[in-house]
Order: sequence, then C-alpha cells, then structure tokens
Amino acid sequence: MKRSFFPLIFILMIAVLSGCQSGGNVILDKAAISKAQAAIKDLAKIVESYKRLNEGNLPPEGAPLFESLSGFITDVKKDQFIPTFENTYNKMILELLEKKGGANFTFNELADFFVPVIVSREDVRMTESEVKEAFIANLETLELPDPTESDIYDAANSIFPKRKTEVISYGEITTMLDDARIKKAKEEMISAEELDNLKKDARRIFNSSLPPFNTDPEKGGWAQPKWIIIQPDVDIIVKHRIERYAERYSREPSAGTVNTWRREAETYAENNRVGYIVWVANDSNHSLVYAKVN
Repeated sequence: MKRSFFPLIFILMIAVLSGCQSGGNVILDKAAISKAQAAIKDLAKIVESYKRLNEGNLPPEGAPLFESLSGFITDVKKDQFIPTFENTYNKMILELLEKKGGANFTFNELADFFVPVIVSREDVRMTESEVKEAFIANLETLELPDPTESDIYDAANSIFPKRKTEVISYGEITTMLDDARIKKAKEEMISAEELDNLKKDARRIFNSSLPPFNTDPEKGGWAQPKWIIIQPDVDIIVKHRIERYAERYSREPSAGTVNTWRREAETYAENNRVGYIVWVANDSNHSLVYAKVN
C-alpha cells in the first residue's frame, strides 16, 4: 500500500501546483520563487515547532495556515511574512547578525525579557523574583550556553506543571527574541555605517524587486498560505487487504480480522500524515510554491 500511496501524493500535488508555469519573465519568476521558497521554509519550521509542542499533532486542516496556528503564531510574527520595507530591513539585520555569530543572551537577560510577561498572566501567584529564580534554574538544568526558543518555552511553562494553559506561547517567545536580537544588533553588534548600508539595500530591494508572495486576491493571489494535509485512505488499505486475503484463501476474512486490519490501517494512516504549506509566488505566472512537513 505504501508504494501506491506516494504516487498518489505526487499526483495530488501536481494537480494542486499545475497550470501556472507558462510564459512570463523567467528571471523575475526565478527571483520571486526563490524568495517565496525561503519564506515558506520559515513557515515550515514554525509548523514543525507547533507539532513538536503539541504532542506530535499537525495544525488542523481546512483553514488558511495563519488561522490554523492561531494562538501559536502572533500577529507580529505573521506580519513578518507579508512584504514591507520594515520586514525586509529587519530580516537583513538578522541575517547579518547571524553572519557575525548571532546574539547570545545570558540567562539573566532572558529572564528580564520573559519573567514580566509571565508574572502578568492570570492566576500566576508567584512573585517576580520567585518566577525569575525558577526560570533561570530550569534553563541551567539544560546545560546549554544558548537555549533555543523551544528550550525557553519548556523552561517557562514547566514552572507551572499543573496549569491547564500555557503561561507564555511559543509565538510570543519567537517574536520577543527577534525584537531583542534586532535591538542588540543595532546597539552593540552592527555599526551605524553597516545599518545605513543595510537600510539603503533594503529600500532598493523592496522598491525594485517583486515581493515574495502575491497577497492581492484581485490578481489571483492569496492573503494567507493554504494548509493541505494528505494521508493514506483507511478504506482503500482495508479493501486491498480483503482482496489479497480472498485471492489467497478463496474466502472472505472474518469480521474480527477486518476490524483488526482497520485499527492497524488507522494507526498507519495517522503516522503517515504529510502536511503541505502552499502559497502563491508573486511572479508573472502566479506560480505556487510549497514546503512539505512530515
């Protein structure tokens, strides 16, 4: 069954992505698609993080991706995927910062960022100093010099193991860290001359090149990326097993055997779900670009 399933995925994706590759300015098309694929890759990382922090579950299907990630991805983070001069400039700052080795924060600095947000939440009865002490202690147990966003999420939320809802979301953490990195880059790690050159480059790029995505519905674009989930069809798997059994033994399998096969097929289907993030690249063909999320 697995062999027949993956060609099916291929056929479905071709159907989704077809009808958009004829004519147009090839150079501009390639540039637009390249930029679109880079942003799609960033979205794929966010979905993978969502899955990791939600017991292996992908976002719900049947809605635009940003709506699917509601509560996990902030409006600020969502806006970073919409082309503006400010987003272009900030992205270039973060890229240059990464080339310079990144902006590492001490545990105390991380606590200063996030503890006031945690303490402000409803039902948090601990003092700011108590939360700060617990937060730093959780980070120290990781024995990592530069904790990731997921590490920070775990360190913050494990302070309140009995809390039914997260005290601070992953989306909030990523947005606050990006803001802190940009601030640190501007103040400590990137010179005024470098910032001025980046700003000029960002202005030139934004004014002279196509934005990554066509977000204008009147021009055939999508305001938000689509979210498609494909998985093996349980009924088809069971049907094939029944047919193979009948061919081999010249009789139908028992109802109990079929029920066992159905349970096995449901487990297999759930474990082989694949998500695709699909968006329209703003080129002359409105080409679709996508990223696969296992």
